[in-house]
Amino acid sequence: LKVLEKLMEIENDINFLELVKSDGELNKYKADQSEKVFHNWIENNLWIFGVEYNKKHSFRKIGEDNSQADIILETPDGFLSLIEIKSPNPKYCLFRYDNSHRCYFPTSDFSEAIGQCLIYLQRNEDYKKTLEQEHSVRILRPRIRLIIGRTKDFKKEENEALHFLNSSLHDIGIISYDQLLENGNRIISFYEK
Repeated sequence: LKVLEKLMEIENDINFLELVKSDGELNKYKADQSEKVFHNWIENNLWIFGVEYNKKHSFRKIGEDNSQADIILETPDGFLSLIEIKSPNPKYCLFRYDNSHRCYFPTSDFSEAIGQCLIYLQRNEDYKKTLEQEHSVRILRPRIRLIIGRTKDFKKEENEALHFLNSSLHDIGIISYDQLLENGNRIISFYEK
């Protein structure tokens, strides 16, 4: 988790990719774009999801149009789930405040990421039979986890907005990098006891 924390700390540096390449601890996650660096870390640390998944699949194509999931995992009951990874970059500020309605609403970048997840779920459903035949997998109402942005400085109302959004979206779960770190810390703490 220290590596993920370090990546999150330096991610806003304009030399982020070079810093990753030159750091012996971070080098194994190097990539040609920052989002891919985080993808590499998550793919190499799937334990961070706990016992939610028990197998990673090597294929990524989920639709006839060559749509590709970042990571495809299998749940313990044998069904597919998708992981979509964005970066923790402030570009993915999750919410903006609407003064006229006195509420928080998803930013355009956040909405676009959610829209991408919805399209991936639809394409996966449309391509279901082919995937099941080609990869011997079971697909029934797949879920997608969207890992995006930061929440450590959220106000109470922003946390409520994210909770409400998560409870309102069907088959999409949104988790921030700060929540991902918290999951990891809880898992480690459990095993240290």
